[in-house]
Amino acid sequence: RKAWEALVPVYNAVILMKIINRPWWWVILLFIPIINLIMFPVIWVETARSFGRNSTTDTWLAILTLGLYIYYINYALEVSH
Repeated sequence: RKAWEALVPVYNAVILMKIINRPWWWVILLFIPIINLIMFPVIWVETARSFGRNSTTDTWLAILTLGLYIYYINYALEVSH
């Protein structure tokens, strides 16, 4: 994807939904109180899975680190591949 897409508010969330193969309207759910508290961990786990991290350990790491595990997968593991 293009770097500028990450800088545009809301549009970047739509692009993320495309990357994780989820419907665009999930972005709307991120703006609904209480529902968004459920949606953020779901999106973290789905993003980790799009990187091929499907184990139970990966799921828990994505949730317990509040999504920072995705940063680790993307940048720290990128060097080793």
